[in-house]
Amino acid sequence: MTDKNNGLRRVIIEAGKEQEWNLPESLLKQFESLESLTFLDYPLLSKEKLNDAVIDNLLRKVCEHLKENNFVIRDYHKLINDPIHGTVYLHPVALVMMSTPQFQRLHYIKQLSTKYYVYPSASYSRFEHSVGTYHLAGKLINTIKDQQPELKISAIDAMCVQLAGLCHDLGHGPFSHMFDKVTKTLDISDWSHEMASTKMVDLIWEKKKKEFTMWGFTEENKEFIKSLIKPNLNEILPERSYLYEIVSNCESGMDVDKWDYLVRDSFHLGIKCGFDPYRLIYHQRVLSVGKERKICYRDKEANTISSMFHTRFDLHQKACQHRVVVGIELQVAEALQKAASSGALTVDKKSLIQCLEDRDMEAYTHLDDGIFSKILESEGEALNESRDLLQHLQERQIWKFVAEARIEAMIDLGEGVHSEEFDEILRRLTENCQRQFRWAETDMNFGKKDKNPLDYIWFYSKESSNPPFLLKDKGKRLYILPKEFQHRTADFD
Repeated sequence: MTDKNNGLRRVIIEAGKEQEWNLPESLLKQFESLESLTFLDYPLLSKEKLNDAVIDNLLRKVCEHLKENNFVIRDYHKLINDPIHGTVYLHPVALVMMSTPQFQRLHYIKQLSTKYYVYPSASYSRFEHSVGTYHLAGKLINTIKDQQPELKISAIDAMCVQLAGLCHDLGHGPFSHMFDKVTKTLDISDWSHEMASTKMVDLIWEKKKKEFTMWGFTEENKEFIKSLIKPNLNEILPERSYLYEIVSNCESGMDVDKWDYLVRDSFHLGIKCGFDPYRLIYHQRVLSVGKERKICYRDKEANTISSMFHTRFDLHQKACQHRVVVGIELQVAEALQKAASSGALTVDKKSLIQCLEDRDMEAYTHLDDGIFSKILESEGEALNESRDLLQHLQERQIWKFVAEARIEAMIDLGEGVHSEEFDEILRRLTENCQRQFRWAETDMNFGKKDKNPLDYIWFYSKESSNPPFLLKDKGKRLYILPKEFQHRTADFD
C-alpha cells in the first residue's frame, strides 16, 4: 500500500497549478494515492467541467508522477487460466473483492446444483462462473468504451461493471437456484439471491473499505455496483441505461451472465454449444432508442442470438429439467425444508430461518453445499427425516418419475394457483398406491416465457445512418423458429 498523500494533491502541488486548475476537494480526496491515480481519466475529469487543455496537462503530469514513483499496475494484477476463456486478467480491485470469505465461499456452491448425480462432470462452482462473468463484462464494457469514446465511460465506471459481474452470484445459497425454492417454502419474505448478493457487497465493502478507498472507489461506486446486480428500472438514468444491460438485463435477458453460464454449462455437461459470445461483443453498438441508450446488435448476428436462446432451451430440456434431476432436487429440497423447519439446523450458531430473516450475511457466509454433509453427520432426532432423505440419495434410492401432465398457458403455478386436475391426480395416486407423491413444475422456454426473446432485442444495419430497429417491426423473421416458445409440465415423483 502506498502513501495516501502521494496522489492528485501532490501532482498539482509539484506542477504548481493549485490556483489555475482549482480542482474540487472531493476529487482531491478521492484520488489520494498512487493506486487511485490509475483510474483518473478524461471521462471522469470532464464531469468537473475542466477544459480539454487542463485535462490533457493534468493527465500528462499524473503519468509522469506514476513513472517517477515506479508504479506499474501490472505489478499488482494476477493472471489465471480458465478452460472457457483462456487467460483471465484479474485487476487488483477485483482481487480485493475476491480475497474475502464471502467470495471464497463460492468455491463450495455448485453452479449446477445436484445435476452431477446425472451428469458426473457437472460439478463446477459458482466461483468459476463469477470469474467468467467478470471477464466477459470487462470485454464488453471496454469494447464499448474504446469504440465509442463519445459515451465518456470512465475507467471507474467500467470497473464497477466488471465488479458487478464478479459479485452478481454472491448471494446464492446451497445448491444454487434450488435454495431459492426452499426459501419460498419456508416463507422467507422478500428473499432472492440478487438481494442477498447486494447485502454481501455491503459486507465486503465494510470489511475492505480501506483498500477500496485506496483505489479511488467511493460509497457512490458501491451503490452503483449493487444497482447493476439488482437494477431498479425506475431509478436508471436514460443516458446510462445501456450499462444495466451488461450484467443483469431485465428486458431481454441478453447479458454476460447468460453468455458465460451457457458456454460453461455446455462444456461441463458435454452438450454442444451453438453460439460464440465474442461475436456478439464485437458486433454491437450503443445507440439511442427514444430517450434511452441501448446495446444494439448487428442484424446479421440475429442467428447467433437465436442460437444462444436455442442453447438455453436445449440445456433445460436435456439437463436442468431432466426427469431424474427433478426428482433428486425435490428430494434434497424437502430435506433442507424439513431440517430448517425443525429449528435444529444452525448456521454459525443461529437457526437457518433466523439467519435468513435477519439478513445476517456474516452467518450466511458459512452456508454452502456443506450443509448436505452436516445433515448426514447429525445425530439429533429433529433431523431424522432430513437425514433419511439424504441417506436414501447416497444409496441411489432416488424418487422416481411416474407421470406428466401438460400445464395450460393460463395456469400460473408460480403464484400458487393449482389446477383441479393436478389435485385429483395426486389424490388418486396416493389412494391407489398407498405412497406419498410430490409434483414439480418444469418450465422450458427460450428466456421470455411464451414470447420470442428476439422481439426484445434491438438491431442495427450496416448502413450506420439507419436507426436501430426490432426484427418484428421490420417484418424480418429468421427462417427457423419454434411454433411455441414455452413448454410447461407438472412432473409427479
